[in-house]
Amino acid sequence: MAQLYIKAAPHGIDIPIQSMQGILYERLRAIWCNALSGDADYKCFARTERIPYRSADGRTGYKPAASAGGGAYEDALPDDAAKLVSFFGVGDRTFNGKGWMKQTTGHLVFFADTCALEENGYRADDEVRRKIYNVLHTAGRGFTFTEQVTGIAQVLREYGGTQAERGLYAFDMGKWHCFRYNFELVYDPQDY
Repeated sequence: MAQLYIKAAPHGIDIPIQSMQGILYERLRAIWCNALSGDADYKCFARTERIPYRSADGRTGYKPAASAGGGAYEDALPDDAAKLVSFFGVGDRTFNGKGWMKQTTGHLVFFADTCALEENGYRADDEVRRKIYNVLHTAGRGFTFTEQVTGIAQVLREYGGTQAERGLYAFDMGKWHCFRYNFELVYDPQDY
């Protein structure tokens, strides 16, 4: 089973997000065809939700999760099987654009096993980010990428508590690299 997590009946903002998600999935698997040859190697999520959680010791926070249908959610954070994980998050504010169009802000988060993706290892984090940005920059779909962010605390700032719950500070060291691209998106809210 492929690890391309899509919404069953997308509409509005999910139309361009799912379109960009499909482009990412196909092009990044082509770029890293050897590293991402297995279905579980790239977990590519569409728009995620901020799901509240409470840990066993009483800590609270939010985690990014994608709808799995039937009211169930799948965790959008990395696991040991994946070499690349990506998910979209959308900001809380939407603005009126031209005519009936809407504009919103959001982010696209990546967790990359740079050792698996880039064989030479020299500045593998830069190479991974450059290759992904080149795909994003040429894809269009109403997205304008405004900022690149690194550092786990800043990358997951909308998901307070996530780092402590999962011990994700370790994912920003060693073979794992965590980063995100902030974006503005213009879309038709009536698209189905």
